Amino acid sequence: MRVSLIKSDRIRSINIPDVASGNFWVTDYDENGKEVNIISIKSDAGKWKLVSNQEIVCVKNNAFVPILDLKKSQFILLQKLSTSEMMMIYCSDSCDKNIDSFFINPVEGNVITIGNSMCNINYPTLDLNQAKIVFENGKFILYALSQKCGVYVNNLRIQERKTLEFGDIIFINGLKFVFTRELNNYTLNFYYNENSNIQ
Repeated sequence: MRVSLIKSDRIRSINIPDVASGNFWVTDYDENGKEVNIISIKSDAGKWKLVSNQEIVCVKNNAFVPILDLKKSQFILLQKLSTSEMMMIYCSDSCDKNIDSFFINPVEGNVITIGNSMCNINYPTLDLNQAKIVFENGKFILYALSQKCGVYVNNLRIQERKTLEFGDIIFINGLKFVFTRELNNYTLNFYYNENSNIQ
């Protein structure tokens, strides 16, 4: 299982075994660039558990919770007590099992919309109009239209726009894209969990 720490400006991920056994730490870097432990994951009765500590706590229904079960396709809210910084944990498969492709033809249409309704790419956990990709001046530009969940490229959050390069990995609230090119075809390969409905 992949466990991703989603912060306001970046994403950090670790892979843990599907079968719960042992203990792990979700880590990040402090302001000096030193890797630090954020929150622990432990196995208990055959399940993975996320364990709050003195600095970082799990939040459920606006209350601090000492321990929460980790499940695939799940978001868990965390709070850093010393600064009130909010972050999330997202759990997914270690390897992407469900893949679909969206082919982009810059000649036919130069805007690809991404959201949860009436967009070119619809995904249930996204905002109504989450993002769009526009072909401008010979380049593909990704625009973050909603800042609620964040739009990340190569694990770094974009604030407004980012010029895409081939091989860029885009993450938006549980949906992952890889921007590729094969010969004259531009493609967004997107990866999603099996419980989601991609349209």
